[in-house]
Amino acid sequence: MSVLRLCVASLLFLLPAMALQAADRPATHAQRDLRALAVQLRSIGFAKVNPDASGDVEGRDAEAVLEAAGHAYWFDVETGMFPNEHDGLLRALASLVSPALDGATFEEIAPPNDEGPYQLVARMDGKVYRVPAENLGDWYDVTAVLRLLDTLIAARRADARLLMLDSDDQTAVVVGGSRKAVGEALRLGLIRSGNADEPAAAGKAFEAEALPSLRAR
Repeated sequence: MSVLRLCVASLLFLLPAMALQAADRPATHAQRDLRALAVQLRSIGFAKVNPDASGDVEGRDAEAVLEAAGHAYWFDVETGMFPNEHDGLLRALASLVSPALDGATFEEIAPPNDEGPYQLVARMDGKVYRVPAENLGDWYDVTAVLRLLDTLIAARRADARLLMLDSDDQTAVVVGGSRKAVGEALRLGLIRSGNADEPAAAGKAFEAEALPSLRAR
């Protein structure tokens, strides 16, 4: 075999390995960045974040890290059913700030015949808390849910904070942690606060735009 053929054969043999190494580099770099982000979030007070588990995170931002650690909860604001089961959402969001609201129980009282407001009820430390929630059809009243949870946090004087993040569609992410952790994440620009009414407004706007075109087909 000529020297030229030998060189070409060697190059062809090495190409797959070189390609695999090149493909690994961005992933390794991204993984290091994700771990650094996890370390930063833990250092500012998000105690459940485990930097060594960053390989299990789906996404590359703080929201994804916090959700994987149990400090954030993603949900669709449109439930697609009646009643909406606000009580399930209350339990999920309360768990974000555990143990601050441990022991609290939640109930949703749906309006009869789907007319009138909901009643959101919490029982904690021998007391009953009630907050009315708007009947928005098959959409959560996220504002009422957060209002009730904030009332419970205040009642216990707990070092906890729940924050609705910015959203541009009908899904929502709520972050929970100590007041210092959430405040510091905001200050550093790792998360951005949003309005609890934004996801429903975005979803309804999309429906209003899309439905006429669907009917025309």
